[in-house]
Formats: sequence, C-alpha cells, structure tokens
Amino acid sequence: MTKPPIPLTQLRDGDRAKVTARDMCCEDCEYLNAMGLTDRCELRVCRVGEPCIVQIANTRLGLASSIAERILVSRVDDSEPR
Repeated sequence: MTKPPIPLTQLRDGDRAKVTARDMCCEDCEYLNAMGLTDRCELRVCRVGEPCIVQIANTRLGLASSIAERILVSRVDDSEPR
C-alpha cells in the first residue's frame, strides 16, 4: 500500500524521499528544476528548519521553510535501492 505524499517539512534529518508534487507557481517550479529539484528526483534531508537543507545527488540546496512546505514527497525506505 502506497502512503500519501507529505510536505518536505515533515521529514527528519537523514530521511530519503522522492518528490511527487509541488504546490507553487510555474516560475518557482522552473527555478527548482534548474537547481536539480525535479519531479520524481530522490533527495536526502540534511537539516530540517530554516533553511531546510536537502541533498540531491552531490548538490545541497537550502530551501526556505515556506517553499519546503509546498514540496510534497514520498518517503523512501533504506531497504530500497538508490
């Protein structure tokens, strides 16, 4: 059974997740895409809070919590292949 997506801000340090949706304007989505935070990309939370720091591949991004709460993700189990 698949769990419903949750806001990125609900994850904890070290959690891995896949981006499922973003609730924001096209311009903001394009900006995030340019930085590598695309639909279905896998990320790891380095730090929750302000800013929320995530790692995508070898890149770390700092996101304002107002942006992070509008990014919906699905947790990835550590048992799943990367």
